[in-house]
Amino acid sequence: MSFGSLVSKLVKQGKSKEAATKIAGAVANAKMKGAGSGPTAKQKARSKGNSPLDLKDACYKKVKAQYKVFPSAYASGAIAKCRKNKGKK
Repeated sequence: MSFGSLVSKLVKQGKSKEAATKIAGAVANAKMKGAGSGPTAKQKARSKGNSPLDLKDACYKKVKAQYKVFPSAYASGAIAKCRKNKGKK
């Protein structure tokens, strides 16, 4: 629905032209911001498979078994080191 048609519809419902224009402007701004629409299908597809939580490879499992306190700076460094060395083989 266009801005002008929304204003005319609101005027027919008994709103003043000024009030109808303000309401239509608020509706247009909300639509431009994408209020409540959430991510699009394209955005969802792009985000699948790239999450750091999906990177539970051999290095992740090896380091997790090695360290008592797993989510730590030492463990993160060990994962990075393992992955770096893995690429050189």
